[in-house]
Amino acid sequence: MRALTVLYDPSCEFCRGARDWLAAQPKRIPVALVAAGSAEARALYPELDHDGTLGQLTAVDDAGNVYREEKAWLTALWATREHHALASRLSSAPMLPVARAASEWIGRNRGDLGGLIRRFHPAV
Repeated sequence: MRALTVLYDPSCEFCRGARDWLAAQPKRIPVALVAAGSAEARALYPELDHDGTLGQLTAVDDAGNVYREEKAWLTALWATREHHALASRLSSAPMLPVARAASEWIGRNRGDLGGLIRRFHPAV
């Protein structure tokens, strides 16, 4: 993998905060952050279910591989310098269920999590 695009829900405060956090991280590879469902996203990836990308974090690598939910979170972390090793550990067979559960919990609670991002990271 030499580049990654992360599609985030622009109407979700938590998602925008996660986007800003990821944008600020030093990267191992280039990461483009594109609003899910946008004209840009539709032009880049016409084959995707763009309504679906609004409801679940989606990432696409430069080879066209699509990652959703926990695999998208882990791939985005993997692309960062500081969190690469953590992403590799969480991707292991014993830890993947933990990553999946965390991703599902975030997905169910992302509306409530936006305020927490503002509270603990007001610059985000």
